[in-house]
Amino acid sequence: MHRNMVSHSKRCAKRRAHPNLRRIRIQRGGRIVLLWVCTKCLKKGRVVPALSRRLTRPEPKAAS
Repeated sequence: MHRNMVSHSKRCAKRRAHPNLRRIRIQRGGRIVLLWVCTKCLKKGRVVPALSRRLTRPEPKAAS
């Protein structure tokens, strides 16, 4: 995307606007894939990040 930066003296210079991207793990077809996703899509819920493996902890064994 291009747009113009205009100074006080009305001089124009080209400016490039980059999308706000994040590298996210996504589950697709049973596999986890790394994709570049814009933060707007993450906020709107269009893309759901895959759960981390570290979140599932084994239950502690009860002492008998």
